[in-house]
Amino acid sequence: MALTISKIAELANVSRGTVDRVIHNRPNVSKKAKDRVLKIIDELGYTPNLAAKALVSKNKGLLFSVVMAPDFNPFVSDVKKGVENAYNEYKSFGVEVDIEVINTLNAEEQLKILDKLERQGVRGIAIVPIACDLIVQRINQLIEKGIDVVTFNSDIKGTNRLCFVGQDNEKAGKVAFELMENIVPKDSKVGVIISSLNLECHQNRLTGFVAKLSASKSGLKTVAINENQDKDELSYDLVMSFCKNNPDLKGIYVTGGGVTGVGNALKECNMHNKVKVISHDIVAPVIKLMKEGIIKFTIGQDPYTQGAQPVKILFDYIFKKIPPEKEVFYTGVDIRTLESL
Repeated sequence: MALTISKIAELANVSRGTVDRVIHNRPNVSKKAKDRVLKIIDELGYTPNLAAKALVSKNKGLLFSVVMAPDFNPFVSDVKKGVENAYNEYKSFGVEVDIEVINTLNAEEQLKILDKLERQGVRGIAIVPIACDLIVQRINQLIEKGIDVVTFNSDIKGTNRLCFVGQDNEKAGKVAFELMENIVPKDSKVGVIISSLNLECHQNRLTGFVAKLSASKSGLKTVAINENQDKDELSYDLVMSFCKNNPDLKGIYVTGGGVTGVGNALKECNMHNKVKVISHDIVAPVIKLMKEGIIKFTIGQDPYTQGAQPVKILFDYIFKKIPPEKEVFYTGVDIRTLESL
């Protein structure tokens, strides 16, 4: 039998009017009676509407945390906008959303953050996970303790996370190669700058790019595949090396941030009109280089949705008991030229 106001009143030994006042947060109810009613609502799952559930969650505190990658890449600020707008939508239901931005793509730092979040009593975590067995183990430990986890932007194998929200990154890497082989001559040399091998999203982009290269008859060859940690200064050094060692370089594929360093190095080497660059994301540094004719294509992935949807999924699952509709929510592979910005 469904739990009714009358049954709650009977179990709490109060009147129906008292239950109604508690549900609608009206005055003239003793703290003792209010606590009894809230306990019954929470334990037995009486949810006539979201207002009643919100009252319970406010009484207990419902904290979510969003653990992001380092903000060297301006892409992260667009993700934050999605998180913040989702928070504004759900805060009236007693939800608090904390944002944690790691400083390095280092598993040790992320483990410390996860330890801190557990101590703080978070109920749900949305995370860009470092690809590491220790992170897999820690996420599964948190899930076993009742903390629900959604991955976004970059997924991780071996966890019991609810779902993943982000781009089909292997597909994006394949698209990047197809664009490259259509804008550089056959048998060209190209360099690849990957953000980090510690993130599965960039591993997958590289996998897709290399898979298409291996199957291609275009004769394209990679002169180097190096990490830049999304940092402009590392990008600059890498491209200076590419150009010095390969004066016939024709293309560069950048899987993440640090494009300003790429552009600066190409201009300094006077190769900005000779080397075609393919990048990811629709952010200010990318747009600037597209206007300068250095970046020919960029591949968007809807950062706003990657920030907002994980918060919504956690809210629906924890607050409304609605599980995700699917395990993977892809946010698209959005090919952009200067004219389509």
